[in-house]
Amino acid sequence: GGGPMGMMFDMGDLESEEEEEILEEFMMAHSEQVGKKKFRCSLDGKEFSTLNIMRAHFTKHYKEQALEWFEETHNGDGELGGMEEMMAAMEMMMGE
Repeated sequence: GGGPMGMMFDMGDLESEEEEEILEEFMMAHSEQVGKKKFRCSLDGKEFSTLNIMRAHFTKHYKEQALEWFEETHNGDGELGGMEEMMAAMEMMMGE
C-alpha cells in the first residue's frame, strides 16, 4: 500500500491543511486577476504579481478573518456535507 495516504496524520497537520484550504477559498472570494501578471486583493486593493505572493499576504493579514468568514459562509447550509463524508471515509480507512 504505502503512498501519501499511509502517513500518520497528527491533528496539527490536519488543521493547518484545512486552514490553507479555507484561506485559499477566502482568497479566491476576495481577489481578482486584473492583468496577465496582476492579482488584486479586494480587501485592501494591494496588487501582486503572482498568486503565491498574494497567498502570503492573505495568510499574514487575513487568517483570522478567513476562518470567521468560512464559519459564516458554511454555517449550517449543508454545503459541508462533502467534507464530512470525506472525513468519514478517511476514518474508515484509518480504522482498517
